[in-house]
Amino acid sequence: FSWNYAGLLSVLGHDDDAFKSYKVASSNDTRCARYKQRYLDLMIDRGEYAAALEECEKVIKYQKQEEGVLSRMSDCYAGLGDHAKAISGYTKHLKSKPNDDTVLVHRGQAYLGKQDLKKAQADADAAIALNPSNSEAWYFMGQLAQSTSDPKSREYFEKARDLSLSGSKIRKKAEAALE
Repeated sequence: FSWNYAGLLSVLGHDDDAFKSYKVASSNDTRCARYKQRYLDLMIDRGEYAAALEECEKVIKYQKQEEGVLSRMSDCYAGLGDHAKAISGYTKHLKSKPNDDTVLVHRGQAYLGKQDLKKAQADADAAIALNPSNSEAWYFMGQLAQSTSDPKSREYFEKARDLSLSGSKIRKKAEAALE
């Protein structure tokens, strides 16, 4: 019941209450992969990388398919600034799911954190080739272009804004970058 209640709160936009409910449900049932991963997503969105990393390590014991948790662990490492571990995890994930454009973007961001612009650009290009409507990939292209003072950064941020949903994080970031 706790998982369903947390999911309902999340859908209704009560993120803080949903987070608390996911936390309670998560402590009572570690095997419900879908909801556990939603709880991890909320932790990561809130910037609670160290706590999310601890939860990921618990979850990975119970799940046979580790790709979802592995990419979340990598997101935690990236958030904590350990780009080498993040890249390693994303690369492992991509071996089993090479067409995951979102993970390509995240790995590219980790490469950007290490100042490896060539690999970051390769991942951005690959993500856009796989999914030209991925607003996060276009936003990342804008970040890359901005880091090298490329005037196309504005064009990429506009594309990210236009492809993203109203009120989404990417849209807000793209709009902020365009100001």
